[in-house]
Amino acid sequence: MSRRASSRRWSAARPSSRPPRRRSASAAVPRPERYDSAAAAVADIPDGSSILVAGFHAGVPWNLVQALYEQGATDLVMISTTVNRPLLDEDGRVTIADLVLAGRVRKVIASFTAAPHPSQPNAAEDVFRAGGAEAELVPQGTVAERIRAGGAGIPAFYTPAGVG
Repeated sequence: MSRRASSRRWSAARPSSRPPRRRSASAAVPRPERYDSAAAAVADIPDGSSILVAGFHAGVPWNLVQALYEQGATDLVMISTTVNRPLLDEDGRVTIADLVLAGRVRKVIASFTAAPHPSQPNAAEDVFRAGGAEAELVPQGTVAERIRAGGAGIPAFYTPAGVG
């Protein structure tokens, strides 16, 4: 068999092992509404809401946290990797700790709720210790998996992190 005939044989139509191409999932999902300001984005967040704040210090959407602080919602459940130290006095930004200190947070679900070093205590720690707000400490990977599972509609999962 010549080389040319061989290449034709392999290029002939045959069943593909790949699944058929699907339309992009984003084509079926409507685009999120765009807002003119951070205040408009958080204006209709009701009391008792659960709010996920992404990122460590550098990735936090400070403008939205500030707008939420000014909006006045209370009885919040804040989900984040960490509770930053209160910054109102330092550089004007509002953090989750400022919401805790203002009595607006019922519960914090986070991997870190304390200061990175015992010599730099976080004022929000005192609120947790006094029972002013509940702190649920969850391993970082478990926080990430809870978020992923919730977004995928998975109601429960098992993770061995922190067991034993």
